[in-house]
Amino acid sequence: SASWGGDDCNDTDSTIHPGATDDPYDGVDSNCDEAVDYDADADGYSSVDYGGDDCDDADATVNPGVAETWYDGVDANCDGRSDYDRDRDGQDSTTYGGTDCNDSSARIYSGATDTWYDGIDSNCDGADDYDRDADGHDNNHYGGDDCDDMLATTYAGATDTWYDGIDSNCDHASDYDADGDGHDWDAYSGDDCDDSDSAVHPGAYDPWYDGIDENCDGASDNDADADGHDATTTGGDDCNDSSASIYPTATDAWYDGVDANCDGANDYDQDGDTYNSSSFGGTDCNDTAATVNPGASETWYDGIDQDCNGASDYDQDGDSFTASAYGGTDCNDTASAVHPGAVEVYYDGVDGDCDGGSDYDADHDGYDATAYGGSDCNDVSAAISPAATEVWYDGTDSDCSGGSDYDQDGDFDDAETYGGGDCDDLEPDVYTGATETRDGLDNDCDSGCDEGLLVAGDLIITEIMKDPNYVGDTYGEWFEVYNTTSIDIRMCQWTISDRDGESVSMLVDDSVYVPAGEYAVLARNGTTTANGGVTADYVYGGLGTFQLGNNDDEIRLYESGVLIDKVDYDAGTTFPDPVGSSLNLKPGAYDAASNDSGANWCTSTTSLPSPSTDEGTPGQPNDGC
Repeated sequence: SASWGGDDCNDTDSTIHPGATDDPYDGVDSNCDEAVDYDADADGYSSVDYGGDDCDDADATVNPGVAETWYDGVDANCDGRSDYDRDRDGQDSTTYGGTDCNDSSARIYSGATDTWYDGIDSNCDGADDYDRDADGHDNNHYGGDDCDDMLATTYAGATDTWYDGIDSNCDHASDYDADGDGHDWDAYSGDDCDDSDSAVHPGAYDPWYDGIDENCDGASDNDADADGHDATTTGGDDCNDSSASIYPTATDAWYDGVDANCDGANDYDQDGDTYNSSSFGGTDCNDTAATVNPGASETWYDGIDQDCNGASDYDQDGDSFTASAYGGTDCNDTASAVHPGAVEVYYDGVDGDCDGGSDYDADHDGYDATAYGGSDCNDVSAAISPAATEVWYDGTDSDCSGGSDYDQDGDFDDAETYGGGDCDDLEPDVYTGATETRDGLDNDCDSGCDEGLLVAGDLIITEIMKDPNYVGDTYGEWFEVYNTTSIDIRMCQWTISDRDGESVSMLVDDSVYVPAGEYAVLARNGTTTANGGVTADYVYGGLGTFQLGNNDDEIRLYESGVLIDKVDYDAGTTFPDPVGSSLNLKPGAYDAASNDSGANWCTSTTSLPSPSTDEGTPGQPNDGC
């Protein structure tokens, strides 16, 4: 056993010992030589048959580490490639029966893309690398004589076909200049009008009237002045072929003695009416209109002096005034007696002086006299007409309305100031005997307003300043009323009183309007600088017979003897008893019954305008305390 100094590498198997026959591919080291069991040729590479890479395990000179010897038929390096394809382009060398004409370059093989003119036969077809079209002529850029090496029919000496755009014989001459005159045929974008005659081309000498366009300018050979018309001597219609401005249809410059349009007409009779122009010794005042000449009939108002007599065409009656229909001032151009400045005779239906005014409006106020169907009641005064503003009470019917000058409101009752019975001549619903209506007016002029139509509670007392502090009672007392209805109320000849007999009668001229849902303030003094800043709608007098007691008192409002509202306040028993503040009816108690109870009143907390130190809301909704 090798473990005890012997040479048996496996002392448990009698078939394994030095000198035994070793099977190189069984995986057992039978002869104990420690050689790889899959490398029979001992070249260090296992056989490919057992997972190695040695393609010939019987020859130690063949394995992946050996340098390849080309063209010996042996794959010495075991790479699996052909031994006759040295450049590894996939084709064997032609020397060994393959198709690769150069086995030292992988770019050269049969079927490769050949790059022309590089001197290399890349595709191994043996063709001339400088004769791409294979016409037997090398490209002229590489020393040959072929000017187009892409076309086999093009080369030096080939037959050239004209006008096909190809220089087939490589002589570099233009393929569109068959006559060789240096100009291409115009049929192929050139300028030679005849490519079969070298004497015909642009710039060549062109003799006139020979019928040949030698210089190819396209102009007629019978039109020397190039005006587009052939000479009459060659059958054309140009009467002067030496001047380009003379030809039929040319614009004839009249009066220069030249027949520019070749029509043979008189050059001083442009309109052809047989009268020469007056500007050139003739009598025709307008030589551009055949209907205007000394023998023509005059047509008025067309702006044309047809008969050339020099008179205005807009003054038919010859009164020296132009007709108004044509910008003048003559309103009748058929009557010489009618014109501006003539004496006007009114009411004859003729506007003799052409002022445009009506012949029935002598005062020129824009209205015809009534005697002639108009509406002007006085046609001698321009201040009197239907459009005039009426000046009332002067005794003149200025606007011709026909009504009384003392009845401005048109209610058929003259103003009482001028002997009538109308107490308000600006209000048509107010006159003597009118029916009294609930409108705040004295409709029947009996000095009462809405009498008998108001009821208790229509107007109520909502605020009372009985004891001011900032100023004295004489100046600072006031109370407020509120219109509970949806109709305006005028306090006209109402009575303000208390139960002790103190009262004030409101005169008609001092009546107070209280709009629907609004307030009015009645005060002893109306001067804001004296009464503590209160704006009064009615002043009943600081020294009058009605005043508010500081402790308890009453306010009663009567209209035509009807008690509309009252408030009896006490000295603090049920009503507030403030000093310097108003008694304020609470907003939820705005009716004649509720304001009788002191529980519905409170002391105002809203300050009056500075500098007053008192409190109240005169003329405004109450603060609710």
